[in-house]
Order: sequence, then structure tokens, then C-alpha cells
Amino acid sequence: MQPIKTISNEQAFTINLPKWPALKLTGEPVTIDQAKEIIFRTDSFLVGLSEHAGGNNKKWNDWALNRLHYDLVFRFCDKLFGENQVPGLSRLYYDVLDEIRTELGFVLTSYISNDWLSSAYIFGPHGWCSPRGEICHTDNIGKWPSVEEVFGDFVKIANAFPFLKMTATLMSGEHSDDGIVPLITFVIRDGMTSMTDEHDKHHFVVTFPDRSDEAMFNRLKKFDSEQGIPNEWVLEYGEKFKPVMQHAARKLEDFIESAGKQRRKK
Repeated sequence: MQPIKTISNEQAFTINLPKWPALKLTGEPVTIDQAKEIIFRTDSFLVGLSEHAGGNNKKWNDWALNRLHYDLVFRFCDKLFGENQVPGLSRLYYDVLDEIRTELGFVLTSYISNDWLSSAYIFGPHGWCSPRGEICHTDNIGKWPSVEEVFGDFVKIANAFPFLKMTATLMSGEHSDDGIVPLITFVIRDGMTSMTDEHDKHHFVVTFPDRSDEAMFNRLKKFDSEQGIPNEWVLEYGEKFKPVMQHAARKLEDFIESAGKQRRKK
């Protein structure tokens, strides 16, 4: 590995980013099993723990949420507010969601994400790690990110996946803007994240996804164009999720039962 001429956090955090800075991210490919783990722990459809997650293919979304056993927890949503509200349940519910994320090792980030399971993005499912193990991404991130926030995202990712070798650069404007220049580069190696102004030296040779009009129209012709992973992966993830979701559901059920007993005593 080439030595990195790092810049301090104090210096880097003074760099002002535009509203939607272009991101160039490259890295060494990972194995399929490693890609599966990365997506399992970072995909927005999974880590968001929302019954409204995903793209426009509602039939697939409902199928996936059921196979992931999220429905065991989501069935309590109608008791959080309104006529069926159980006092105190909403606070416990969101605490339980945090416990689920911790138990499953989800990695929550603000700007650097994967969106492979269910995405309505015009170019289809996308993210920094593909199901094939490719580490490459080009997109605008935002809005109004700070260098410190993006650095924090990469620190979380590097800590979670120390086998990653990747480099990311943020630019002075959007990809479609003319004359943009690199502002800050993040280098992720061996579980550590550093920042540098050597913007080209540490990148990898990759092939970025096709973002042409032809690619967009070809994608729109496919009925399953919003799904980027095999359904078998969802079933595999579901087996890992099931005991965690069952435990969370029992915790919520016990609370509601206890609240009911308290009301009856009054």
C-alpha cells in the first residue's frame, strides 16, 4: 500500500461542501459472502426498520417484510397513536427498534449507503457494494453534508468491515456540473479511515455502472427492476432475523398485557 499523506481532522473539517457533492468511490472487490454481509447490515430497506420502506413494488415489499419477519413488530404500529394507542408503548417501540439494530449489527449512516433490496431510483438498485462484490459508486450525496459527517460514516463502515480497502472523493459540485474539482478524499484500509488531499493516488481501477439514457430505459422495461438481490438472500436474511424479531414482539406483547392489567385494576 502506498503511504498516505494525511491531513488532520481539524483541517479537513473546515472544508465546505456544496449542497449535493459528487462522490467517486472505488475499492478492491470483496467476496460474495462479504458482499452479502455488507448489504445485510447496511441496506436502507433493512436498517430503516420501516413498514413504508422500499420502492414502488409494494407486492414485493410486503412479501419481503413478511419473509424478514418485520411484520411481527410492525403489527404494533396501530397501537402507537390514535384511538388504539397504548400509553407508553411508542417509547418502548422505538427503543426496541434500536435494540434490533444493535442485535443484528446494522450500520446506520447518513450519506454513504446501499439501496439494493427495493429501490425506485431511476437507474435502479445501487450502492457502494454490489451483490457481486464490486466496490464502486458514483453519485451525488446530500443534501448539505459536512466533511465531518461523511468521515463519521466511513469510520462506522471501516470499523464494521475491516477487510475493506476503498477510497472515496467528494467533489466541488454535482456530477453534471462543469469544472468540478476534488475537495477531500477518504482512504479506508484495515479498519481505519484517514483523510488526504492526494485525490488520485489511492483510487482503484473499477468499472462504474452505466448511467446512460439507454441503460435507464432498458431498466424501466423490466418488471422487477426495483430489486437488486436474489430472493434467496431475503429468505436467508429472514432466518437470521426471525429469533430477534420474535423476542422483540414478545417484549411489546408483554408491555401491552401489563398495561391492560393496570387499566383493569383502576
